[in-house]
Amino acid sequence: GCWFCPNAKRAELRHLYDCHPDLWARMLALQAIPGKTTEKFNRTQKFSDMDELFRKEDQENRALRAAA
Repeated sequence: GCWFCPNAKRAELRHLYDCHPDLWARMLALQAIPGKTTEKFNRTQKFSDMDELFRKEDQENRALRAAA
């Protein structure tokens, strides 16, 4: 499918982040190129916003596992 899709659902992005870090990194690099037709996916967030969110979720999950 289309891995650099501005209409991707959150779960699809999370799968890409978790299972295809090479494509995720490439997508972030593509996002940084100025002058694209769209700068945001789903018209509200950038892929880099999702990257930050996923990193925070991973940190929280590691902390919970360590506390258990």
